[in-house]
Amino acid sequence: MAFWKLPVSTVLMDYVLVFIIGFLIFGPQMLIGMVAVEVSHKKAAGGATGFIGFIAYLGMASAGTPLMNICKSMGWDGVFQTLIGCGIVSVILLLPFWSIKFNPKYSVKEPIKN
Repeated sequence: MAFWKLPVSTVLMDYVLVFIIGFLIFGPQMLIGMVAVEVSHKKAAGGATGFIGFIAYLGMASAGTPLMNICKSMGWDGVFQTLIGCGIVSVILLLPFWSIKFNPKYSVKEPIKN
């Protein structure tokens, strides 16, 4: 939102915003790999991590063309609106997982230990 709504900014402000974005993206990105390792067998941990990385690279490679087409037809406002919409859809799709309290690997009576 800051890149979109702020008026013309300085180079320092751009550096700060890119740092904040990278800082906030790293945690969830790392957790995705950790979840893949947790749900796979211990002998398949490397394969699960590699598969998740492969899917991430496919997503990264395929995101450029649609966003470029949106930018050409609707401008930067359309790009930012699309990214916000994708973020909202992602949160909605993840909401069912919010209430999970137990790991299916363990018995239903034993809660996950922190």
